[in-house]
Amino acid sequence: MKTLGDNLGWQGAVLWVAGEETLRCIEIWHKPNAAPDGFEEACLRTRCVRGEGLPGIAWAENRPVWAGELPQEGGFGSEADSPEGRLRSVLAFPISGAGDPCGIIELFGSEVLHRDEELHYTVWLVGRRIGQFVDRRRAEKELHEAEERPGWRPKLGAWASWI
Repeated sequence: MKTLGDNLGWQGAVLWVAGEETLRCIEIWHKPNAAPDGFEEACLRTRCVRGEGLPGIAWAENRPVWAGELPQEGGFGSEADSPEGRLRSVLAFPISGAGDPCGIIELFGSEVLHRDEELHYTVWLVGRRIGQFVDRRRAEKELHEAEERPGWRPKLGAWASWI
């Protein structure tokens, strides 16, 4: 999260993981003094459904979603108005490989930023690569679990019949 935020020039990042019905925050990174007091706690207790808030919209539509102003009704309270910690821009993008998004990354900034097509495309690619990595790790885990079961034998394709 830090690498992504730092390299793309954002002050904070939140990782949301998709469950059956909701997104839940599992990791938060921000530069010192970039997030308002209570920001982390608010994120960790927040749940989003498909289509709700920027993370929910990015999840429902499986695409990056950009907002120039972070809504004040987002549950972060009046601390968001503090001069040292005001978050003013947010970009949410899905982590998706072959199927539905398995998570969302939100990037936050203290300056009002307008939609940047190059950045939009970059985060879409980053989300796809992370999603492909997650898919590969899940497949490796499933294979390992299958190998642990008694009586498991690898399936040989038709190409192996000549051996």
